[in-house]
Amino acid sequence: MPFARCNDGVARHVDKITGKSMGPFRCLDCDELLQLRISIRARPHFAHLPDSRCAGETALHVYAKELLQREQELTFTPLVLRKEGLEEVVFEGGRFKLDNVIIEVDRSGFRPDAIVALSSKEFAVEFKVAHAVDDAKQEKVAADDIPMIEIDLNSLRFRQISMEELDDAILHSADRKWIHHPERANGQARLESRVAAKKAERGRRLKFHIERKPRGNVDYDYHRESLAALEDAGLLDAIGIPVDCQHWFCVGLPVWQAAVLATCIVAPSRTYTPGARIKVCGDWPDYQGYANRLPDWMIRKDLSPYHWKRLEEAGYSTSSFGNADHAVFYYLAHLAATQEIVAWDRDEEAFFVTSELHGRVYRLHELGWKIRRVLEAAGAPDPNEVKARWLHKYNVDGASPAEIASTGGATYDLLLSRVDALVRMADSYYNPVVVDDLCGLPLEPMRQKRLTEIEEQNAKLAQAKAVAALARLSDLENSAREGLGPDARAWLSQNVADPAQPIREWASETDGNLAQAFSFLRKAIRERNARLAAADAVQNYQRQLEEAARKAYPDKTRAGLFVSSWRAKCDSPSALRSILEKLPKTRR
Repeated sequence: MPFARCNDGVARHVDKITGKSMGPFRCLDCDELLQLRISIRARPHFAHLPDSRCAGETALHVYAKELLQREQELTFTPLVLRKEGLEEVVFEGGRFKLDNVIIEVDRSGFRPDAIVALSSKEFAVEFKVAHAVDDAKQEKVAADDIPMIEIDLNSLRFRQISMEELDDAILHSADRKWIHHPERANGQARLESRVAAKKAERGRRLKFHIERKPRGNVDYDYHRESLAALEDAGLLDAIGIPVDCQHWFCVGLPVWQAAVLATCIVAPSRTYTPGARIKVCGDWPDYQGYANRLPDWMIRKDLSPYHWKRLEEAGYSTSSFGNADHAVFYYLAHLAATQEIVAWDRDEEAFFVTSELHGRVYRLHELGWKIRRVLEAAGAPDPNEVKARWLHKYNVDGASPAEIASTGGATYDLLLSRVDALVRMADSYYNPVVVDDLCGLPLEPMRQKRLTEIEEQNAKLAQAKAVAALARLSDLENSAREGLGPDARAWLSQNVADPAQPIREWASETDGNLAQAFSFLRKAIRERNARLAAADAVQNYQRQLEEAARKAYPDKTRAGLFVSSWRAKCDSPSALRSILEKLPKTRR
C-alpha cells in the first residue's frame, strides 16, 4: 500500500516518509498497524501484518478525500451539452483553487465525499473507487440541487505510481463527470431551442430545394407525340393530377404523366391484340422500376435518398418523399380508383390495363394507321389532319369512325373490311386493284391512277400475248412445212377443239395448245411418212411385175396387157407372188 496514517494523524504517501520515526503507521481503511518496507528491489510501501484481511481499496478513497482537503485544489471537467453539431456550455471547467473543502458533510438524504466552495458556490465531489453514484443518490442530489462531480479512481494503478502521479491523477487528470448541475436543464433548454431553430432552417432549405423544380431541357417533339397518342386514345383528361413524390420530376405534371400514359399504357395497347393482359411495368432488367421507361431529361438528378430525420424536418416522410418510381406508382394508383384506365391486381400485386381501354385504343390505332397509310400512298398533303377529320366527321350509319372503333363489334369489322380494301388498292403496285367505295376519302386520283395502270398493264399483256401468239404460230408453221411438205397448208387449216377453229389459230392461243398441236403434228407426220413408204413399195412391186411380164411374154403387147390387167391389184408382196404364179413358165 503506498500510503498510511502517520503518528500525527496525517495521511501521507510513502514517498514523503523519512523514516520509521514518523510511525506507528496505520491503514487508512482498517486502522490496523502497517509495516514500512524499504527495499532496493521494490518500490517503498506499507504492508499489513500477515494475518490481516484488508484489501486497502477504501484506503485510496480516504486518501483522495484527505488529499483534496489538504491541497484545496481541483480540476473541474467542462460541462458541455452537444447535439446536432451545436454546443451549449453549462460550466466551462478548468483548474481551480478552492475556497474551502469539507469532507463527509451530511446533506438532504445523502452524504457526499466532499463539499467544496468555489466563488461562493458549493460543489459536491464523489470519488469512485468501488461503486459509482447510483440512481437513488442521483435523485437525492438533484432534489438538493447542488452541482456534483464524480472522479473515477478505478483505473488508477495507485500501488505502482509515484506520489506526484497519484496526487495529480486524483486532483486533476483522472476521468471525471458531472452527476448533476443546476444549470444543466436550462442549458439543455437553450440547446434544444438552438437545435430546433437549426432543424427548422435546415428543413426550410431542404423543403425549398425539394419543391424547387429546376428547368429541364424538355424534348417538345417527344411531348407532342405523347399528347397526340393520348388524344387518339381519349386520355387527355387523365393528366395533370397532383400526386405524392411529384417533386422528382423537373417537368410539369402534364408532361411526365402524358409520357407515363403514352409509354406504359397506350404503346403496349396498340401493340398487343385485344384479349391479352397488359401488365404495367418497368423496362428490363428492373420491371418494378416504373420510371425507368421515361426519358432521363424528365427526372431530377439533384435529389438524394435523404435520411428520414432530415425529411421530417422538411415536412416529408420517407413515403411522401420516395423516388420517381413512387410518383408513377401513386399516379397509377389514382387512376386505378376509377377502374377505367388501369386496375390493381391484388394476387400479382401489379397494375393492368383495363380490357375496355385496351380494345378501344387498339381499334382506334388500327383504323387510324391504316387510313394514314392509304392517305400517304395517295400523296395527301397532311395525312394526320385528314385522318383526324375523317375519324370524327365521316358518317357511317349515323356514327363517326372513332365512335365505331370505340364500340367495336360487327359494325367496326365491316368498316375495317372497307378500309382494308383501300389498303389493298394503295399497296397494289404490280397487280393494281381498284376499289369503288372510297369511304369518303380524297382517293379519286389514286383510283384513276390504278385504272390507268390496269389499262396500261392490259395493253402490255395484249401486246405480249399477240407477240407470243405470232411466235407460236411461226414455230408451228415452220415445223408443219418441214414435216408435212405440201400437205402442211391443208393440215394447218383443219378444224380442232370445241368450238371448231383452225388448228393454226387454236395453237397460237396458249403454250398448252401449242404443245398439243405439236403432238397432232407428230402424228400427222408419222401417218404421211407411212403413206409415202407404202406408195414407194407398191411402185416397186409394179416394177417387179413389169419385169417379170416382159420376161414371160416376148411380145410386148401381150406383156403390156398382162401388166395393165394386174397392176391395180399388185399392192403387196403376197399379191405380187400370186400374180407372178399366173405367168407362163419360161422354157429353157
